Amino acid sequence: MHWQERHGVDVIFLLFACWLPHALAPAHWTALESGSTDWNAAVTRRVRALRRRVRAIDWPQGYRAILGMELASERIEATWLARAASPPERAPRDPDLDQRLGRLFGQLPPAERTAFIAAIRALFY
Repeated sequence: MHWQERHGVDVIFLLFACWLPHALAPAHWTALESGSTDWNAAVTRRVRALRRRVRAIDWPQGYRAILGMELASERIEATWLARAASPPERAPRDPDLDQRLGRLFGQLPPAERTAFIAAIRALFY
């Protein structure tokens, strides 16, 4: 969430980039990032901004409802990404996450990226 606030990183796209178990051509990554960015700008960020405004007026029921909409928007994005990234016939088993994240999220500090990858690997590998 820190990267989302500080560097404008789409957390769903970041997690997807770490989760995808196979390699994709750079053009495919570009298309996925573009679609993800479009959805995020048109839907998720707008709902998030609304949620933040509602939080300021102390309306718990409204806040929870809008939070549900925000999470649903992120699930739609994640589902689209998974479907749009069909696996190649021969998929490598262990992607180079540092290279992948460096290419996709070059704005992130390398030390933070390395720590994130270590944390992800400890959880999922």
